[in-house]
Amino acid sequence: RETAFSDGSDMDMNYGEKQIAFTFKILKYPSSKNFSYRYKVNSDEWINGNQVLLQSLRPGKYDIKMEGLNTEDMSTLQDSIELTVKPPFWWSAWFNVMIICVSILLFYFYMRFRIKRLNLQHEEKTKMVIRNSELQLRSLQIQMNPHFIFNALNAIQAFIMEKNTEDSLKYLNELSGIIRTNLENATEEYIFLTREIDFLKKYVRIEEMRFNDKLDVEFIEEFNDLGLKLPPMFIQPVIENAIKHGIRNREGKGTINIRFSQNKDTLSVTVEDNGAGREFAKTAQHDSHQGLSLKIIKQRLDLLNRKYGTDLHSIKITDLKENEIAAGTRVVINILARN
Repeated sequence: RETAFSDGSDMDMNYGEKQIAFTFKILKYPSSKNFSYRYKVNSDEWINGNQVLLQSLRPGKYDIKMEGLNTEDMSTLQDSIELTVKPPFWWSAWFNVMIICVSILLFYFYMRFRIKRLNLQHEEKTKMVIRNSELQLRSLQIQMNPHFIFNALNAIQAFIMEKNTEDSLKYLNELSGIIRTNLENATEEYIFLTREIDFLKKYVRIEEMRFNDKLDVEFIEEFNDLGLKLPPMFIQPVIENAIKHGIRNREGKGTINIRFSQNKDTLSVTVEDNGAGREFAKTAQHDSHQGLSLKIIKQRLDLLNRKYGTDLHSIKITDLKENEIAAGTRVVINILARN
């Protein structure tokens, strides 16, 4: 009697098991000598023999077909084994999903670290820019003081040459107080507006003394917030220019109106005179100091805009005319005030 291959069941192998060897045989009573054997794997060619040896197996399924031929009656018997080599765990879907998730998390934390680092670098750079701007502002602010002191000393010299001892002493006394206040203000980034106006009134008083009845200055205060602060030494050079290049070159009495007005956080300061105008100052070659003062003011306003990221700090100069004849100058300075 002939029987099929013994125990032809399916087999599973792990990824690390890369080879398999076995022998198959037909059992026939009383003898199994008259059989020839062959086998094939999947769709490969038939291989003669009954000793199966498979090496370097890759993950996947292998269908091993086995056949035995009875040479006496030419009958055949067939059987098959399905062999499965399991893939490694890193080929599995869950592992790939985990790798993707971990990669995303690592990328997220890297970008977060990178952004944080860039923000810190940006903050440090911004602090350096602000600090540099503050130093430049202080430098430009201090540059104003020598011009003011030089002009004041010239005025005292004129009184002395005129042998006007009383006015000289009075002027010197006023000047000493102004210089002290001026030096104190120069070291401050911001001062109270009321303190600045008080300083300007002292300055105007000694200028009125110098020009006798030729100069009349009026302060117009249109603000309610007494806690407003502004950078010092912005207004005095404008008033000085109005006197030196406008009123001094005018025939008759000169007037200067200084108006302070508030619009929310912006302080607007208008200095308007009825002097000879800028065109006359240029032709009279009195414009060198005026140009320097205005240049420094514009530089300070530009630095303040860069420091606080705004464009509210500005200066506008208008030549006033009546019937096409110069009738003075109006200077408007806008400053972002602080409380």
